[in-house]
Amino acid sequence: MRIAKIPGAVMALGLVAALSVSALAQQGWSRAQSLRQKGRDATANAVLYDGDLVWIVGADGLVARSDDEARNFQEMDLGVSAGLNDVFSRKEDMWIVGDGGTILLSTDGGRSFVKSLGHSGSGRSTQGDAPRDYYSVQFIDEETGYIVGDEGLI
Repeated sequence: MRIAKIPGAVMALGLVAALSVSALAQQGWSRAQSLRQKGRDATANAVLYDGDLVWIVGADGLVARSDDEARNFQEMDLGVSAGLNDVFSRKEDMWIVGDGGTILLSTDGGRSFVKSLGHSGSGRSTQGDAPRDYYSVQFIDEETGYIVGDEGLI
């Protein structure tokens, strides 16, 4: 068996070409903005872009929105300290779901929210009276939506 030797110059040229392609592929990237919440780094769990606004929800009740293509975010204090796990919007309606059975609903495009915490019935845990954590929300039309959460909740 004969093994072909690749001259060092050819190998170096290949490496330079690969690095050049990598550098060209990254043109236009910019440094990510660090999202802050109450003076410290925030933990984001979900992001929604609805065509006009960018919404971020996360730990410790984080709700922030940007109307300038995510250059700057304005934090919204909705009076919730639970972790928020998902955000979904359909026309003017918006839902945010999170830990402890938290559901936030807006019918005015996110200008105001109504809080619903720990629904009875399907929102209660089979392990006692503690509300379940909700992980995701999705609506398939104006009347039908789904929330998934702890213990196989759908």
